[in-house]
Amino acid sequence: MDAKKNFPIGVLEHEEAWHFFNKIVGDGVESSDLLPIATEVAKKCGGLPIAIRTLATFLKNEPPFVWEDALRQLMVSHLKASYLLLDGCTNLVFDMHDLISDVAKSIASKGNPVFDLRRKHDLNDWPNDETMKECDKIVCIGMSELPDQLKCPKLTFL
Repeated sequence: MDAKKNFPIGVLEHEEAWHFFNKIVGDGVESSDLLPIATEVAKKCGGLPIAIRTLATFLKNEPPFVWEDALRQLMVSHLKASYLLLDGCTNLVFDMHDLISDVAKSIASKGNPVFDLRRKHDLNDWPNDETMKECDKIVCIGMSELPDQLKCPKLTFL
């Protein structure tokens, strides 16, 4: 750099980072529904002043959905940097390792049956009607068609 003098800026401790973030976005965030999201966003900045300043300035006075999207993007970026998520074929898709996928499904199921249908399967691999009545989640990866009828009264989509 062509600077006459360099000033080293270290990483801020958690309390310092939150104070700096909060000072930029405004004290109102502490008394709003944004507090849990704001604290997570501040944590994801890793105590780096430039990251805190950039994100806090961007998010100031933004509606909650913008905050939620920023947090989601930070989490995805963190997972990609940790090699837990991989870039997909487009910007709208990402891949994950099988182990991470299995853990995510385990957390999502919370003791409820989850049927996992992968590309290598076909429609003949669907469980019987009795089993499907208990499934509340079905993961279909790379499927181009589904059965004509699904008898899954507890079904929610992932």
